[in-house]
Parts: sequence; structure tokens; C-alpha cells
Amino acid sequence: MQIIAHRGASRYAPENTRAAFDLALEMGCSALETDVRLTADGVAVLMHDATVDRVTDGRGPVDRLPWAELLRLHVRWPDGPERLQPAQGEPPGIMRLEEFLERYLLAPTEEGHAPVVVLELKAPGTPEAVHRALGARNGDFSPDRLVITSFDPALLERARRLMPAVAIGLLTRVVELAALETCSRLNADQICPSARSITPHAVEAARRQGLQVRVWGVQSDLRLLRRAWEAGADGATTDAPDMALAAVRSWQQLRADGSAPGPARPYSTASAAGLEGP
Repeated sequence: MQIIAHRGASRYAPENTRAAFDLALEMGCSALETDVRLTADGVAVLMHDATVDRVTDGRGPVDRLPWAELLRLHVRWPDGPERLQPAQGEPPGIMRLEEFLERYLLAPTEEGHAPVVVLELKAPGTPEAVHRALGARNGDFSPDRLVITSFDPALLERARRLMPAVAIGLLTRVVELAALETCSRLNADQICPSARSITPHAVEAARRQGLQVRVWGVQSDLRLLRRAWEAGADGATTDAPDMALAAVRSWQQLRADGSAPGPARPYSTASAAGLEGP
């Protein structure tokens, strides 16, 4: 099962920032997921919500704020005892899509990582924005390096036309006939249901159609991750990739030799002392 860092290692660091993505790679995660929206002046940024209220020190809808205003905002550190201590200096800001792609897709990181990148399209205009950001290299990426997902089939259809070489995945709450038919129409590579709804029967139905199954909604709930793993899912997004990677390794060992899996231990904040935001 592929473990995908949901907005980076967002249990520990500000979501959709360089701090969270770099931390996920440091934890050994080989896939990064993020969300794409457009500002009022058409700049593609990484933001899950329709507004900046929850995750920043600003207020307002993303698509009604110009980039110059978003550039002044700071992304909040997550609550909870597991979070890393904020790095010294300026808090992390909102990332542009171009900055993210340049760092994690278009060029290897300083440590030589070449992670899989998963982009969730959240709004009209985002397929075109991704296409522009990739530029002349949009045909250079195989489906195992770049995946584009969305709940909106129209956005996926546009992405497929603009970037036929990349993988696309339909986000859905359940694997049902309508969703499978939509995947067929889109020539999708993945179907991405909620972890709460996944079953072995659903995975089998998707596989008969040649689809990979990647679940969402695990966050840091290892019971949901175990459900997806036992159902045979190919991948899962999680806020705590360290815990997920440890858990999957232990379950694989259990399956191999019958030994009991050890507990998934949280990431040690001491090992990330000095980690800086963007």
C-alpha cells in the first residue's frame, strides 16, 4: 500500500507548506498530496478550503483575494501535542503551485527524493493552471509520478484533454456503479473513495475495471488505515505518514510470519529540530 502525505505531514506541521512536505519526505514517505485553487488574479495556490480563515491569520474566500494579499498571510501550526515546535523566524506562508512543482516534481530535492505528486483540483480553471505550471514538460511525467484528482468530473475531463500523459483519479464517497461509469467515461486510472466506505468487494469491482483504489479520510486513524489495507486498497492519504508507514510495515510482517504488529509510534520532534518553513 502506498502511503501518501495528506497536505504533507499535516498532523505535525502547517498543512500545504514546505515545512509539512519536507517533513513527510524526511519520515520516509514517497508521495505528497496537495490542493489547488486560484486567487482572484488567477495565481494557483495550495489551499484546501474555499476560504483562508481556518489555516491562516487572514479572512476571506481564496478566489476573491489577490495573490499580493495572500502573500502577506501566515499558515497556522496545527493544534495538538504531536505538532512540531514552530521553527525560529517567519511562520510559513501560502505556497504557489509553481513553487511546489518546481521543488517536488520538476527537480529532485536536495536529498535526491523524487516523490509521487498528487494534485487535487478544487475549482474551475485549475486544470489550465496546472498545465501552464508544467509548461513544455507536461508530457514528461508518467502516471506513476503525477496524479490529478477531483470530486468534479468536469475538471478531470479538462485535465485529461490538456495532459493526457498524467494519471487521473475520481474522488468519491463510495465505489458505486455511477462512479465506476464516470471513471470509464474519463478513462480514469484511479477511483478514490472514503476509507470509511471501502470494502474488499468495492476493491474487486474497481480492479475488474482496471482501476487502482486510493482511499481518503484516514487522517491519523490507524483503524481506518487497517480497514483499507485489509480491503486491498493500493494507497491511502494520511496526515501522519510516519505512523501509517510503521503500521503497514507491521501488518505486512504479521501477514508474512504471524508475529503481532508493534504500536505505531509518533514521529520524534527532536529529530526535526531546526526544520524550517518556506
